[in-house]
Amino acid sequence: MADPTNVRGAPQPEAYDGYVLVGGLRLHYRDWGDPQVRPVVLLHGGTNHARIWDSTARALAPNFRVIALDQRGHGESAWAAFYSTEEMAQDLDRFVSALRLDDFDLVGHSMGGMNALVYAAGRPSRLRRLVIVDIGPDMVPPGYTFIEREVRPHDVFATPKEAIETVRSHSPRADAAELVHRVRNNLLRLADGRWTWRHDPATANTRPPGTNEAIWARWRSIVAPTLLVRGDLSGLLSEESAQRMVREHSDCRLVEIAEAGHSVPLEQPKRLLSAIQSFLSE
Repeated sequence: MADPTNVRGAPQPEAYDGYVLVGGLRLHYRDWGDPQVRPVVLLHGGTNHARIWDSTARALAPNFRVIALDQRGHGESAWAAFYSTEEMAQDLDRFVSALRLDDFDLVGHSMGGMNALVYAAGRPSRLRRLVIVDIGPDMVPPGYTFIEREVRPHDVFATPKEAIETVRSHSPRADAAELVHRVRNNLLRLADGRWTWRHDPATANTRPPGTNEAIWARWRSIVAPTLLVRGDLSGLLSEESAQRMVREHSDCRLVEIAEAGHSVPLEQPKRLLSAIQSFLSE
């Protein structure tokens, strides 16, 4: 059973940092806005962390209580012995129970979007609205069998600037301020003074939630009004798959974000925010 104790640190200018014990794991989250208004929970993608949502949360906080979760093995949350979509969706279920959240909105990007999809299919009574950003059921290649991959050591950098430039070289469309903020908050200093990533390298072995058709069945079972956001340059969520998602959901609309690949929150944060605000404010 989740420990409902919410151990908060000293208040920050814009947010509180909270910790909660769920399923034996200590999870960290950022909590913005008035606790008496409707909550919105934000889930980051793989290898990222809750603070990728800081600018989004700041903009939403005047009208919502915004809670950005560091999922297991990421950010300031504990590393785990096992990583799967099912486990992360169960973490979310325990987390919202611990914070006594009901009738909340849920936003997830990439890995966080798949975790949100699985959660929404299994817990329809709790969810008010759902936003899925650039992920869909067609995520497992045909004939794929899960095999434990070798976990490679983290990249190690002499300075945060080197880490920033490394990420920048792979992210030519990234918003400059978002990239610096994202990287700086994803770094951990080693004993020798060098820097590496905060996330557990073993998250690379996160197990998918079954076959593509099994995920499609879950998608069709979701009853919450849903916004599907796709980067128009995405290499992960095809236009065809996105259109099928709209057809096979009882209440789903599609918004395509121009000049964005898969990393929509990094590349077009303002356009993504506009889409989320418009949908959640209806």
